[in-house]
Amino acid sequence: MLEDSVVKKFFTTAADGKKYRTAGWNLDQDYGFTSDDYVVIPEIDPERAAPSLPDGNRGQWRTILDRGVASGVKSDAMETIVAYAASADISPEQALIILEPLFQDAQAGNHTPYILRKTQECILKKGRSDTLKAITQARHEAFKEARVLLARTGQSASITSDPALLDATAFALESGQDPSFLQEVLSMAKGKSSTQVAAVIEAGETLHHAGLDPESLKLIMKDCLQKDLDSQQIKRVTEQVKEKLLKGSDHKIIYDELWV
Repeated sequence: MLEDSVVKKFFTTAADGKKYRTAGWNLDQDYGFTSDDYVVIPEIDPERAAPSLPDGNRGQWRTILDRGVASGVKSDAMETIVAYAASADISPEQALIILEPLFQDAQAGNHTPYILRKTQECILKKGRSDTLKAITQARHEAFKEARVLLARTGQSASITSDPALLDATAFALESGQDPSFLQEVLSMAKGKSSTQVAAVIEAGETLHHAGLDPESLKLIMKDCLQKDLDSQQIKRVTEQVKEKLLKGSDHKIIYDELWV
């Protein structure tokens, strides 16, 4: 038997009166679910909560788990989202419709956790299945478009070496920033480290949410790159601009006084 098949470890008292550490084995399933709702518990995290595979439609839920793992999604991530979906009375058929685009995208492995986290968040908010599908699809599409932008601007190497730039670009797109504007910034960032560029994109998303007008936002992001600011300096600039926005300062004046 394999160590990975252990579903529960516990102490038991033998005939000699001594306590021995023993293990319970799951002989029927490859995933962490068992009929007792136990889950494989890594030694490094003995307090990990055990998700519960629903009693009804176990075969259909198992098919979804298999589809997800076959497409590159980690089994523990699939187990968690299935448990959340079932607890929200989402049927296997609805869950498959929600997750199908993710399963079909061979490159989704880079951003699967963020998509599933968004799906899980919507489930906890008791979103309807059609809302879940739309939200999951929107985040998935944002990551796909981000990959295209990075490839178009010569930044595609960062997708595997430092995915922070992919994440930042996708979240900026999801928040409503103009793709052509982001492409302009990314093109200007050639030769910069992906960490630095990601910090600039994140600052842009933050200030976009704070209400800074597009023209001032573009100028500030470009200045951060031209001045070769590091992540901490970019963060200070972001906080300074946010503070002035909260005070109701004119956006043009905020920019004009920023580098004085």
